[in-house]
Amino acid sequence: GATNGVGAAVPDSWTNSHRNFGRSMGLTCRSDSFVSGFAPEGTKDCVVLNSVLVSEDDADSVIGEGSVVEHARVECSGGIEIGKRCLLSGVRGSTRGSSLRVPSGMCLQMLPLRRSAEPTGGKPVDGAGEGARPFVCLCFGVEDGIKDAPPKTLFGLDLKFVLRASGLVEDDLWDATVPPAKRTLWNARINPVLHANGEAEFDLSFLDWIECLKGPGGRGNDSPTPAADLGLRRWREARRLS
Repeated sequence: GATNGVGAAVPDSWTNSHRNFGRSMGLTCRSDSFVSGFAPEGTKDCVVLNSVLVSEDDADSVIGEGSVVEHARVECSGGIEIGKRCLLSGVRGSTRGSSLRVPSGMCLQMLPLRRSAEPTGGKPVDGAGEGARPFVCLCFGVEDGIKDAPPKTLFGLDLKFVLRASGLVEDDLWDATVPPAKRTLWNARINPVLHANGEAEFDLSFLDWIECLKGPGGRGNDSPTPAADLGLRRWREARRLS
């Protein structure tokens, strides 16, 4: 099913009943939006609100069933592939590289940072100059219990598996002053800080690594692609906020 505001699962029956209610009332699944470069069958059973999505490759562009895109502006010279049951909120600008791929079951939200809130140390994900305005990209699985202590999953995968795959340990995500009983995804350093480059492009390559992690059986791909390796390196080196 979907999730509520704190990551708890909502039964499919509840979601389906509200979808049926919306259809019976003639409500639209697209409002105040412009969507271009998608084949008609590539945007069925999804919701797009107050957004602009422009792709130049309709053969590879799709918004998965049950996904919601809101307050977003994304332009790609290649395809835009958003998996099933995703939430994209506030995602903006062009993506560095030709395409955007969001794995199924992911929540992605971009929020602007005040200069005083930007931490020191680490690198911007895209290596942009210091003059670029920073954003934090909240990224987790729609079924992750973000306030569960201790957390069991991250990106919809077993947290211990994600740590092993990334080469990180718990102390890389939480300050030593936070006891294990108080450690949640809410206060974990998992959300990378992004800077647009001079072309107003954001580097979301860390999603390639997450997609690789969510490979067959959700246990990762035995042969990570160079793009996935680069995405992991970008995520590890980036400033990350809770």
